[in-house]
Amino acid sequence: MLRVLSTHLFLKQRLHPGLLELAARSGAQAVEIFAARQHFDYTSREHRAELASWFRSNQLEPFSMQCPSLPGPRDGPCRAPAVNVLHPEKARRIDAMDEIKRALETAEQIPFRTSSFTLANAMTGGRCAASNTLSLPLNTSAPSPTLWACACWLRTSATRPPPRASEDDL
Repeated sequence: MLRVLSTHLFLKQRLHPGLLELAARSGAQAVEIFAARQHFDYTSREHRAELASWFRSNQLEPFSMQCPSLPGPRDGPCRAPAVNVLHPEKARRIDAMDEIKRALETAEQIPFRTSSFTLANAMTGGRCAASNTLSLPLNTSAPSPTLWACACWLRTSATRPPPRASEDDL
């Protein structure tokens, strides 16, 4: 069994090679990088290059990336509108997919096996409650239409109401 550590443990710190070395020394064989801009700024070419260089010269595997659930730096719980690909407003769904695509561009430099992202976030009592996570295999040699098809499906399915549960389902 592969021992994978999520960098979510270090969410309040900027992700840097020292934290990755700590993960490797702790016995992790791979990491899931949590893409929150205050932790891992996937929009920064320098930050991506720094981590990519470290992964090329070390054995710790970049197993997966958890795409952002908030579009900008997080000062507190849900300060910015959530990255919600199932939002009823088309403009918000498109913004959410654009944010996720920015994060997925990291795979051009860091060879993750998979990536996952939250389909929707809901506010519950002043804190974020995630619902439904989708995982996609990432293979930088594969063509991108798979992601494009997934994005189109999400945009169209977001406009349809969810199926109602029948009494038999309960």
